[in-house]
Amino acid sequence: MAAGHHDDGSTYSPRIAFIYVFNLIVGTGALALPSVLTTGGWVLGTLFLLLVAFTSFVGVTFMIESMAAANALSHIRHAQSQDGHYLSDTEPLISDGETSVIAGGGSESDGGSARAGGGGGGGGGGSGAGGERGGRGAEGSSSGGVGSGVGGPFEIVQRMEMAQMADMFFGDWGRIFFYIALILYLFGDAAIYCTFVPRSLVAFFFPENPPPWAFDAFLTLFVAVIVPFCFFDFQKTKPLQIVTMVIRNAAISTMIIIAAWVAYNEGPRTTGVPNFRIGALPNLFGGAVYAFMCHHSLPGIITPMREKAFIPRVLLSAFLGVFLLYLLLFLSCGIAFGVGAEDPITFNFSPAKFGWIGDLLFLFPVVTLSSNYPMLTITLRNNLDTLLTLLFPKGSSLLPAAPAFSPRLPPRASRFSDGPVGGSGGGGGGIGEKALRVPAKEKKGAAWRRVFVTLLATVPPIACCVIAEHNGVNVNSLVGATGAYAGAAVMFIIPACLVYRSRCILNQELPQGLDDSARRYEPHPLNQHASPFRSPSWVTSLVLLAILVIGFISIDEILY
Repeated sequence: MAAGHHDDGSTYSPRIAFIYVFNLIVGTGALALPSVLTTGGWVLGTLFLLLVAFTSFVGVTFMIESMAAANALSHIRHAQSQDGHYLSDTEPLISDGETSVIAGGGSESDGGSARAGGGGGGGGGGSGAGGERGGRGAEGSSSGGVGSGVGGPFEIVQRMEMAQMADMFFGDWGRIFFYIALILYLFGDAAIYCTFVPRSLVAFFFPENPPPWAFDAFLTLFVAVIVPFCFFDFQKTKPLQIVTMVIRNAAISTMIIIAAWVAYNEGPRTTGVPNFRIGALPNLFGGAVYAFMCHHSLPGIITPMREKAFIPRVLLSAFLGVFLLYLLLFLSCGIAFGVGAEDPITFNFSPAKFGWIGDLLFLFPVVTLSSNYPMLTITLRNNLDTLLTLLFPKGSSLLPAAPAFSPRLPPRASRFSDGPVGGSGGGGGGIGEKALRVPAKEKKGAAWRRVFVTLLATVPPIACCVIAEHNGVNVNSLVGATGAYAGAAVMFIIPACLVYRSRCILNQELPQGLDDSARRYEPHPLNQHASPFRSPSWVTSLVLLAILVIGFISIDEILY
């Protein structure tokens, strides 16, 4: 397996990470929610939204724990292979003294103040790029709790994509299931995205009798403007994400305000909306269960974040913010339009009634999908890259071999002057987040490999939507159903299986820190990024929920 993916080393603050997660969650699913939730009623709709948010958050914490576990295993195995040194059961990973001995690979110390200042290792709360230039290390010890303190081998410094974790933790059948589910979901979503955007633009500019060239012209515009972002990493899409969040929040806030104005002036239209209709569960699961999907892109979003101690806060605030936004949109539109709430809800704000505001709201899905498409495609590219590395470890005539990566650079090599590296050392020692060692002669091959894999991730969905459009095939019906089933695996089954297997393997290979009462299926006690949902029953519950979701989606596909 490849040792891990690395980018150019640029990082961003927890606030930017919040924007990425927020934007990824609030896709076009938000526009379908009022229509779907009103079928279940006020009480059931609200409870269902809360259930989806909570279970999705559980899966997200499982992903973070698995990423940290994968980083630790990769680091330890790399150190063992380099030194020929294997840890004994009595040799500590992280000692209780001033110096942290990590996998026999040397010590971290900043003259006796690393642990006191929270600066050694990168997990310390408030320890950012290069220890925040060595001046903010003291914040680490005061933050406390999970995620603070010495980062050690569990710090998330390598971008471990889902595919890499599957290769590390799953067997052959598990890997096959994983790749089928992930590729079906991401390819399907990408095909839907690059179909919906041109069609929306055609409907906006040519509401009646659109010319035959219109779809191809707008698809070409979409490719020219958006696809170039797909060749970079998440960090390079930061301006696009910031602008998108402003537009998205402005649009949704406008819809909430207008809906409240309609309800006030024309009276509420709650007649026909039930309080609790259990028969609507298949429709709810089919239309709203993926309203909080973000799991597949977490490695690319979280790894470049500087202050890893803020990961729980970033994720929790993003989920709470999205939940409140969804709830306000559901209640306001439900009161204003009742059972007349359409899918998407922007159709209730027609230009004929609301003028230019209606025109702008009609284009809102275009902005949403256009900003999410690069994140989706970058995730697909990174996972395809791992798959190709497994299939062709030495490369081929068209595909250069993946560059050799060292999981973590020694402290001296991890210092940078202007923040390209995330929170590791406390001024002196630490584990650098930029761990890329690519010889100059390999850089050209690495660049061509990125171009090749990016084209592999972008061209097939675009070709699929062109063929479907010119042959009268509904892309949504073609890939929507398979994407729905694959989505259950990506959102529930894969995170649950990853965290379960990572706990088993980690507690077996890294016995340091375990006591006699430690359970094999619980998080490693040294993992500061461990999920708060520690019990194995949470893993079982998530898998059972996935089975329930698949059952209700099947019923929804048959009945509706």
